[in-house]
Amino acid sequence: MDFTGSSEFGQWLEQNARQALVYTEKSGVNSIVIDSTDDFEAMARNIGFSLSLYSGQMCTAPQNLLVPRDGISVGGERWTLEQVEEGLGGAVDQLLGDPARAVEVTGSIVNDGVLDRLERAPGLGRVVLGSRVIEHPQFPEATVRTPTLIAVDAADRQAYGREQFGPISFVGALVQPDRQHLGQPVGRVLRLPRDRRQPGRQCVPDRRGIRRRSLPDHRVAAPDGSPDQK
Repeated sequence: MDFTGSSEFGQWLEQNARQALVYTEKSGVNSIVIDSTDDFEAMARNIGFSLSLYSGQMCTAPQNLLVPRDGISVGGERWTLEQVEEGLGGAVDQLLGDPARAVEVTGSIVNDGVLDRLERAPGLGRVVLGSRVIEHPQFPEATVRTPTLIAVDAADRQAYGREQFGPISFVGALVQPDRQHLGQPVGRVLRLPRDRRQPGRQCVPDRRGIRRRSLPDHRVAAPDGSPDQK
């Protein structure tokens, strides 16, 4: 049995489909570290497209945009965190400014659970970019929403530390960016609560039936630099 999708249902299959050999590819939290760029406009366009594509309803959709609190280097100049937030929000607005074009990028919201999550998103932090309703020119009954972008601090782990499936993304301010670690996995700069980490899982057979094995996840450290306590 092969499954790709939500962690909740994937875990249910692992626990209940005992008669089968089960392989699950479950959801996770995708992050982008923004430290510097020579072309902010091009970078923002690419990120904006990734946030908007299929309304973030794909396993490859980025959720957390991690930015140093003291800003980033753009072509040798210093940009503040607020400038980065404004630029990212503006890129999404520009991409989705034409409704006829926008619906071909976003598609529609797949279910009421995503819509409910989107409506509750403003309560998770400071709204950088609000979600808008777009009427589909060919399918007026379709539910179409543009992405929302929420600003959070490193301490707001209950917001960004779990998957918010749908067109919901966060700009997270790193307290003490340690640039020597930016080449390492993103987990190094974003500490997730232990029960929220979702490494891929495989179920492999042995002589006794099914044995479950987790793919190794990365050691992580808090944004303030403190080591992970496992």
